[in-house]
Amino acid sequence: HRAYWVKALTRALAARERLGEDRFHDVYHRVQIVDPARQMREVYAHFGWPWPTDMEAKIAAWQEEHPKGQHDARPEFFGLDPDEMAEEFRFYTERFGL
Repeated sequence: HRAYWVKALTRALAARERLGEDRFHDVYHRVQIVDPARQMREVYAHFGWPWPTDMEAKIAAWQEEHPKGQHDARPEFFGLDPDEMAEEFRFYTERFGL
């Protein structure tokens, strides 16, 4: 499956290059888990979309239904080697300074 994701991310970056940076807005997981409402406001603002008045409440309800820390997200949990993953996806993490 990793080869699939390497190919998919490579294609996505190539499309981004062709289409232009202004057509994309990056969402960072580290920000998303701390303040998803802020992250979504930034997405809406970037694309010039109106912010729905009920969005904050919807995000809060989702967070309550899906509390953080309910699953193990470490690569080892899935039988993956973190060093191998870092090397294989270096092209992506370096591109975005992750």
